[in-house]
Amino acid sequence: MNGQLLLVNPATEQTEYAVYLMPGFKVLEFGESFIKKSYHREDISLRIIDEHDLDPTGIRPDSMILGLDGGTLKAIAKPTKVMQ
Repeated sequence: MNGQLLLVNPATEQTEYAVYLMPGFKVLEFGESFIKKSYHREDISLRIIDEHDLDPTGIRPDSMILGLDGGTLKAIAKPTKVMQ
């Protein structure tokens, strides 16, 4: 419980100019409460970060880190410790 989910946006040259056209996980940026309620996981922390901001030394051991490879979801890192 109380884990962390990090969604890593891939580096892109694409301009973020429209509400309807957003790269990576940015479309979920304001949906944290919806995601938590939908999956009955009010205990998790959800962060959306850009690829160049990913600092492995600052990642909590209970973090699941997901990224995109093209349009495919991939695990970058899985939790190494479960927090109670």
